[in-house]
Amino acid sequence: MRGRGLDGSFGRVIEPHAPATPGRLGNLDRDEVGRLLRRHGALLFRGFGATREEFVALTERCSRGFSAYQGGFFRDRRPVGSAGTLLTVTGSQEGLAIPLHGEMYYTGRQPAILWFYCERPADEGGETTLCDGEAICRAMSGGARALFAARRVAYRRELPDGAWQAAFQTDDLAEVERYCAEHATRLSVDRATGAVATEHLAWAIVPGRDGRPDTFINDVLALYLGELSLKRGTAGETIRRLSGARFPITVRMEDGAPVPGAAIKELMALNQRLATLVAWNAGDALMIDNTRVLHGRTAFRGGRDVYVRMAESL
Repeated sequence: MRGRGLDGSFGRVIEPHAPATPGRLGNLDRDEVGRLLRRHGALLFRGFGATREEFVALTERCSRGFSAYQGGFFRDRRPVGSAGTLLTVTGSQEGLAIPLHGEMYYTGRQPAILWFYCERPADEGGETTLCDGEAICRAMSGGARALFAARRVAYRRELPDGAWQAAFQTDDLAEVERYCAEHATRLSVDRATGAVATEHLAWAIVPGRDGRPDTFINDVLALYLGELSLKRGTAGETIRRLSGARFPITVRMEDGAPVPGAAIKELMALNQRLATLVAWNAGDALMIDNTRVLHGRTAFRGGRDVYVRMAESL
């Protein structure tokens, strides 16, 4: 395989030396793929003409510990095919844009690796957006960095009876209690109504792994904008279909204060300036280091079939 830069600061496009042959994607060298991901943060596998089955073979070869979105908050992710952990993406046919975020940073258990596969690109738009959290951290003002270095953010969630079972993929409350205890999440239960509430405190800036710089990776901006859009009605019907009448998770500073508006404006400007767009081709696969690289999506029109698989490690 050969590679070229995806972006000036991070990412790599991996292409075959010669025209692709069936099964070629699943036969890529596992150690080389891992080395490239650690170095570049994101890998786009293009030109292999991969089928869904070949994509699953690549993920099986190059990563371990697949999860089925337990603890996730959107309701529309569904398993696809026989793998069980190959899922539709959030709002797969809704067309809404999704701000940059780290996958499941509102929980105490995030996948280390994200895999995406495009079976059918959108008629218009629908690019996946990527941004290096290290670059955001470097570009942040001293005031914003001091804010997030000094105070954690609080992800708070209220789930009525019927909703928590779908989110945690169980109707056993004891299993939910175990999950929360194991993943640094405070749980409270309303015995009268059967509703549950959770709170997870986390740092928005996390130490880089393997000697890398600190990284700004979290769900602050995505959840802030999601809650705001529901309040304003700008994407209300779409979000209600995906999450219910209330936005399922709020983000605040750990003392309950709102995230300062100046910090939100700065993050929006940095995301816009530093984001890279991945325009999909059918058969493309994308591997993302979820400890470093944020992802999102532009709005789109027409059908779009992109799938995700989440892994715990290389």
